[in-house]
Amino acid sequence: MKASFILLFTLATLLASCKKETYELNQEFTLDFNKTAIVNIDGVPCEFTFNNLQKETRFNCFGPGEVAVKINLNNEQDALLGFDYEFPATTTFKNHTIQLLDVRYGKSANHGKEKRYSVKLRVD
Repeated sequence: MKASFILLFTLATLLASCKKETYELNQEFTLDFNKTAIVNIDGVPCEFTFNNLQKETRFNCFGPGEVAVKINLNNEQDALLGFDYEFPATTTFKNHTIQLLDVRYGKSANHGKEKRYSVKLRVD
């Protein structure tokens, strides 16, 4: 009986962790690496997945550095967004602006470890 409860609890926890968060236009949201969020764009749910740390030079002592990430937009296209001269912080998708607001990696030991990163986005 106790083993069945533990198994059921574990399965429920795993299923809950797979659930994709849903957001509306003009709402900020955070995506961890390799995670997907859904944004309702004009009544249509669109998936956004943070799937690549493209560039990271912010952890040096010679300036502010640059960062860029790749976001998959509804399995239709990839957007390279960043805070540097090469990659803009915004792109357009389905006539809406997607804005990269922040890129974080938590503590300094996580710098450059792609799976420890998260991005903050907003779709306007």
